[in-house]
Amino acid sequence: MIKLLILDGDDTLWQPMSGVCCSDRTPDDAIGDPNFTFAPTPDDRDMVQRGDGPLFALHEGVRDTIALAHERGVRLAVCSWNHVGNIDRILRAFGLRDDFDQVVAEWHTNKAGMIKKILAAESAAGHEYHPREVLFVDDDPSDIYRGQAAGLNINFAKMGHPDEAADWNAVQRLVKTL
Repeated sequence: MIKLLILDGDDTLWQPMSGVCCSDRTPDDAIGDPNFTFAPTPDDRDMVQRGDGPLFALHEGVRDTIALAHERGVRLAVCSWNHVGNIDRILRAFGLRDDFDQVVAEWHTNKAGMIKKILAAESAAGHEYHPREVLFVDDDPSDIYRGQAAGLNINFAKMGHPDEAADWNAVQRLVKTL
């Protein structure tokens, strides 16, 4: 049974609508900017605009998946190659920050290290998990995070993969069945 659901940000929780990710200044930004601001758009709680213009759309089904996780007692975390302040601010703009027990975001691809930090923080908060009780969902564009998850013996589902997590309905099924 899944007890900890770890989610990526860009292209997993939300879709960058303007060609740049949460902390990127340009599509191929090597260092990002840690100080962006975010605000919900006036007409759509699932659309957020960054202070310099780019839009981000929360994927359909995310709010329902979060509600399901809470109903089942599943704790939630974010693990993202990003700047943590930007992740915190975009989650607040979507009205979701308080739904996540842990948020770890760092500007590198070592998500295994970030997940270890999440697990350590959860342990310090009194929540211990067998690796099979953890599910990590990420769009994994470079196909490196599946291997990192395997190295930790945790479950992994690739967001957008038709046989794993094609959409958020599939993630809900995983939360219910794993």
